[in-house]
Amino acid sequence: MFGALPDLALTSQFFLFIFRKNKINWKNKKSVAKNTPDYVFKLYNLSHSLITWAVCFTLVYAIIGIDSLFMIAWLLHILFDIPTHEKGFFDTKFLYPISDYSINGYRWSNKYFIIGNYFFITLSMILVFLSII
Repeated sequence: MFGALPDLALTSQFFLFIFRKNKINWKNKKSVAKNTPDYVFKLYNLSHSLITWAVCFTLVYAIIGIDSLFMIAWLLHILFDIPTHEKGFFDTKFLYPISDYSINGYRWSNKYFIIGNYFFITLSMILVFLSII
């Protein structure tokens, strides 16, 4: 659940904006990008930054110690997002705010990515199920 926090912070703000304005053509990613307020991109960059994660992890670890390992889910979220977002549309600037560097990854809507994603989700669920039995 904690691994979804970066996107929950982003999407909640984004959807509040959409419901107020309602002028986004979802089939055109340029329309989505053009009609998305700048603060949503800044929030995305901050919540998907290894720098932000390291600072937060260090602070939480200093306060509560070893129990802060739940924050590894956030790190994994960032690491998975780096190769799965293409440049120009919520690309993961993983060194933000030090650098705006990002890689041109695969879109989530790429059929090969979707097949692989569902395969690994299914495999994970089977492994969890088998470990419970």
